[in-house]
Amino acid sequence: MSKVFLLEQNLTRSRSNNNKSTKKNKHVVIAGATGLAGRATVLHYWQQGWKVTALSRRIPDYHSLPAHASMIRSKKTYNHVQIDLLDEETCMTKLKDACENATHAVYCAAIALNNVFGVEEAEKVKNQNVQMLINFLNALEAGSSQLKHISCLHGTGYYGSYVRINPIKFPSLETRPPVEGNTIFYMAQEEILRKRQPASTWDYTTWRPPLLVGFGVGSALNIINAMAVHAVMLREKGLPLTYPGPEITAVQECLDCRLLAKAFEWAGNNTNKTKQKTYNLTNGDVFLWPNLWEALAEVYDMKMADPLVKRERLRVTMVNEDREKEWKDIVQKYNLLDLKLSEFVGYGFEFTDGSLRANTMGIPTDSFAKYKYPNKGLLIAGHMSDSIEIRLDGFDGYIRTKQALVEIFRTMQRDRYIPY
Repeated sequence: MSKVFLLEQNLTRSRSNNNKSTKKNKHVVIAGATGLAGRATVLHYWQQGWKVTALSRRIPDYHSLPAHASMIRSKKTYNHVQIDLLDEETCMTKLKDACENATHAVYCAAIALNNVFGVEEAEKVKNQNVQMLINFLNALEAGSSQLKHISCLHGTGYYGSYVRINPIKFPSLETRPPVEGNTIFYMAQEEILRKRQPASTWDYTTWRPPLLVGFGVGSALNIINAMAVHAVMLREKGLPLTYPGPEITAVQECLDCRLLAKAFEWAGNNTNKTKQKTYNLTNGDVFLWPNLWEALAEVYDMKMADPLVKRERLRVTMVNEDREKEWKDIVQKYNLLDLKLSEFVGYGFEFTDGSLRANTMGIPTDSFAKYKYPNKGLLIAGHMSDSIEIRLDGFDGYIRTKQALVEIFRTMQRDRYIPY
């Protein structure tokens, strides 16, 4: 039985064992509660004894899960507010009351750039993300005079993941200035926090993790669901598990969303060290995608296909009528939750396909030889972050990535998103 099972099965008991005197006045508001990071953060804080107010545009899928029924029933310690953070008026009227007496906030909301093309569209998305944070802060400050700390989630896009002009210098350091030409919204949001903080009651911490691994329904930047569907569909046909990436692969690192949630709480409880700081954070290990694919083989007791077997690329075009019917048959056969493939995976096939081929230049690793660059070693090197700073400040969490994936898949099986 994996650690995550033990963690969630003891959800109610964990809360009763907490020191009530240290947690009874702590109220955290979490924006983006249905995303990978937000979902894990909501469950973590509630389990640790906090009062949790969760914000999202969609009703969270975990509201219907038996494993989290005790949380949903606890009206005094859990509240969900369905809200669009782009709606300034609704934020101020509806969110203000929900934020009453909030002591902490975690901002994980974002309009992702995964399906954005063109300068004008990218600028529009940037402005929308900036406005969302402003609306959130305005309502948060209007609703609570006790706010102490805000964590704001960004990512390694700060270091230039979306810029394909120059290679990223790595390991990436928190003190490194933004790459010229990088138009991602992270810098603009940091500037908002920096300007507002001196006149406020709160401190803030920003976060730049690499690829996040966790569970969420229809989350844009999610590899987990796509990986699971890939394995399940092959198993149903009696085929071995294929690795759909290129032969030349990059060394990578990632972060388990559960570990990130723990870091959020740690930062809010240690503001003497974390205030106005930025942290890189990873699981603590590195991996190659073909090796990590073995976690899927372990979960489904499948043999890995011969590396020379033609690989099927994971693309969003996989979500078509034939695939939808195939998935519907699997849902009915194994009595899974009734979700369409497009709902379950979202843009996951496209994102996973890109992640398996990603590198510091944004050039597909399976065609890097076509590009003229003086140091091709950089082209096939994955993004590496220096995560020493947070360790020096006292956070010591870590997890092996393969273990994290197996635990996530097992939890998805238990909750009937994917078959055993």
